[in-house]
Amino acid sequence: MLEPIIRIFEDNSALIRDVAAQFVRAVSQAVNTRGYFTVALAGGGTPQALYELLARPPYREKLPWPQMRFFWGDERCVPPDHPQSNYGQARRALLDQVPAPAENIHRVRGEWGTKRGRGSYVRQLRESANPGEAWPRFDWVFLGLGADGHTASLFPGSPLPTASERARPCRDGRLRGTTCATGDADAAGLERGTRCALPRHT
Repeated sequence: MLEPIIRIFEDNSALIRDVAAQFVRAVSQAVNTRGYFTVALAGGGTPQALYELLARPPYREKLPWPQMRFFWGDERCVPPDHPQSNYGQARRALLDQVPAPAENIHRVRGEWGTKRGRGSYVRQLRESANPGEAWPRFDWVFLGLGADGHTASLFPGSPLPTASERARPCRDGRLRGTTCATGDADAAGLERGTRCALPRHT
């Protein structure tokens, strides 16, 4: 398992600008190499601030939206117009503001419930995979973070998922994962999730 790289910024704005710049570079590199970029989005206040920034100039004009494919790392069992919907949050902050083709947006249908919504999403994932592969390869995964250290519905202390139909280990060397943590509560969650002590500002 790779050790996490933890970077600390003076404020939220500096954090968001840095992630946005890295994201734009990664998208450009992937599109120039393969012709497309695949990302899994997350919910939460910090990701929303990032989405709002990407939807504005100059980032909006820098990104090749028709070549970008959007998925979600997790979702709540709520309709898309619910305030707690991760898809709804990303749609309002980003996807409704940019020329992303509807066929490139693959959301979890939380309003269908756990079983039916999961089945629909698995089909979308399989249909989006490269020929000869069972699952799509992600270039970037955004992860939210709870104060208890949980991320993407994975909670500290819970048994690790097995390599079954419901959980697949990721061994894609090109994948980048980003967890944006802000404030004392997120910092505490990051420490629990990574078991790394963070410096405290006074």
